[in-house]
Amino acid sequence: MYEIEIVSFNAGLNILREDKSPVMDRINSFAQSMPDVTFSACNNTITGMTKKEGKAPPITPHAQIVPGGVTRLMELDAMGYFVIRP
Repeated sequence: MYEIEIVSFNAGLNILREDKSPVMDRINSFAQSMPDVTFSACNNTITGMTKKEGKAPPITPHAQIVPGGVTRLMELDAMGYFVIRP
């Protein structure tokens, strides 16, 4: 069995934004049909976007908010996960 966590930060966070994600249909489909796939959104990036845009970006409820995307990747690596970057 495999667990997959997609960690989004910087420009990659846009995939989890309900207002501008080009792949929101896929995110919704994964979340409903693949319980072993989870999504994490970087709070550092959310904070930066909030300052720039004047309001918090609408993040899909399928995503968990993590303090930092890079930090989350480091945690997963330390736990023995394979970290694959595009």
